[in-house]
Amino acid sequence: MQHVRNKYPRAHYLDPMLGMWISVDPARQFTSPYLYAGNGYNPVFGVDKGGNYFVYVGKNTQSTVERYYNHLSNDQKQRFDYLQKSSNRYELQKIDEVIPDPDFNDDAHYLGGLAWASNMKTEKGDEIGGKAFFANGRYFLHEVLQHLFDMESELQKNDGSVEKTMQEYQDHKQEWENRAFENENENNMPGLDIDEY
Repeated sequence: MQHVRNKYPRAHYLDPMLGMWISVDPARQFTSPYLYAGNGYNPVFGVDKGGNYFVYVGKNTQSTVERYYNHLSNDQKQRFDYLQKSSNRYELQKIDEVIPDPDFNDDAHYLGGLAWASNMKTEKGDEIGGKAFFANGRYFLHEVLQHLFDMESELQKNDGSVEKTMQEYQDHKQEWENRAFENENENNMPGLDIDEY
């Protein structure tokens, strides 16, 4: 039998033959700090690039996020890495179509993305963080790399209060949206059509 080398994704070692970490997960994010799969997390649909904190990615999303990541500027990669290393939980989901805008009750307003701070019940108990849906690269820049980035800063400032963070967004919605529009327009992910679904 051929020996398979241990993997080191920058935070701890994985033995792929055993399917176990052979050093403790530094974020202590799972029930067992050694297990790679299980504990309610699915490694097929999840990303833990640095082994620091698990960023859940919805079904059919992981390859899209990795493709986007490879086309981000260094500044945008730093934003993504900052969220990923947060002690807060961030859930991302690629959607295949636009969704009705909840701020309007009609058939004319649609969104290709949405982001919000959230209290979540997980296997670990109550966790704070945020969730984001995005239909394409433009909405990934808008919702994930601007709104969730801003929400992380607010959660830090507000001692983890989701309510205060969402109130800050409501009170300064136009400011937040303007920053997000600037971010998506200034960062075009060279080599990708960011408007392609």
